[in-house]
Amino acid sequence: MNLTALRRLLLSSSVAMSGSLVMVAVAGYAFLSLAGQLPDSRDKAAMASFYVVVNTLGQGVFIGLEQEVSRSVSHATATGGRLGPVVRRAFRQAGLLLAVCLLLIGAISPLLVAGPLHGAWPLIGAVILGTCTATLSYCARGLLGGTQRFGGYALTLLAEGGTRLLPCLALAALGAGSMLAYSYIYAVGLLFAASVGFWQLRPFLRAALGEAGDRVDAEAASRVADGGLNGRLGQADLGAGVVDADGVRADTVHADTVRAQAAHSEAAPAAPDPGHRWISAGLLFLVGAGLLTQLVANLPALAASARLSHATTTAAAFVQAASLSRIPVLLTLPVTALLLPRLTSAAARGAIHQVRTTVLVGVAAMLGLGAATAAGLAVLGPWVLSTFFNAHGISAWSLALMGIGTGGMMAVSVLQPALVGLGRQRLVPIAWGAGAAVMTAAVVWPSDPVAAAVAGSLIGPAVVAAAMGVGVVRGVSAPVVPTDSAANPTDSPAVSPTLAVDA
Repeated sequence: MNLTALRRLLLSSSVAMSGSLVMVAVAGYAFLSLAGQLPDSRDKAAMASFYVVVNTLGQGVFIGLEQEVSRSVSHATATGGRLGPVVRRAFRQAGLLLAVCLLLIGAISPLLVAGPLHGAWPLIGAVILGTCTATLSYCARGLLGGTQRFGGYALTLLAEGGTRLLPCLALAALGAGSMLAYSYIYAVGLLFAASVGFWQLRPFLRAALGEAGDRVDAEAASRVADGGLNGRLGQADLGAGVVDADGVRADTVHADTVRAQAAHSEAAPAAPDPGHRWISAGLLFLVGAGLLTQLVANLPALAASARLSHATTTAAAFVQAASLSRIPVLLTLPVTALLLPRLTSAAARGAIHQVRTTVLVGVAAMLGLGAATAAGLAVLGPWVLSTFFNAHGISAWSLALMGIGTGGMMAVSVLQPALVGLGRQRLVPIAWGAGAAVMTAAVVWPSDPVAAAVAGSLIGPAVVAAAMGVGVVRGVSAPVVPTDSAANPTDSPAVSPTLAVDA
């Protein structure tokens, strides 16, 4: 690799986002480690449960908001649609999701306190605070992803991890740490992330929500399309090397398309407002998929722990093994944020060949990483579990099978944004639901609990990936008519009758 390629790799958006995500992961592990050091066992359990509740809401509910906002902004940008209504609808949908979550928290708070929070009523305030900050942060990240400002996206991750990690470590060093102090610091972390995100979005929001019919002018649209480091996927990024048949890079074509459509937009009649509905069907599909994702990710460990109540040492060892096998998934999470706007733009322009090539390259890369993960777990997994986690009894063969399942989860990070970009969001929760159903059957099968949980860890993600793969194949095979806003300025920006659940 020459120096220029190495420099591009180190400065690429995917590396920046992966590095920032490592900070978030380190902060999470540090939080759990500090919980384990509390002297009161009830405080330990309550703090760990708070971590699960807050992250289930964030990653299970609001990640769907992020993906739908990113898709909507990307589609409007690629087709020359009005961004003002799209942005306002994003804020309305965020507010509605927040209201529903707060009502749900209020309704089940007695159950939460009596159960997982172990009588710690003050933690309900931290749960509410964490839910509010998650709403702001994931909405900002959706806008950043949709405008391809990935440098700003990475900064939100750094702010989230850093503002959780450093204050908690400082309190621990001073001997002033407590369950409530750690938990409230953890909840506030996403507020700093949201502040950084909206600061980065100021020029875009001023342009999108300005006067003159809520249209982004040509200069602002060009900045969104090009965006310097923040708006460009480096050559090292997945799918960045896709070239059209005439030899022109796809991202260059995208920038030129946006400029031309934005220049035309000032003279064109106003298109129908796409933001008249409070909530889109696409968002509901993705929120349901997010919740099912959490079920598939956590069910094997939970089921094994419940069935091994008579063998707590083995149960704890399997939970640690399951966590270890899923670590590589963290490094591929930015792939979804990076690919979603690119694939949405390509689908909106009718560049299905670009979607097809990006998905094929991406899935092959993820499956290769999954194979490497399985091999690494088989060779080093038992030693890592024994040395660093004091966990024993999980075989190399079991770890390897869970690693293959992790490869399926990694492939989904490419297949899911492809489905969303093609406007086939309804298939996302169907795929996750099918995987969850098969996994549930596997983990409760009347056999050895560890063997059943290992089988579920393998079969569930495989079914999800296979179902999404079928959906993507059907999507790229369907006839697509690219939107021509110049010729049909009043048309709705749907890609085709078979695509775009909610443009």
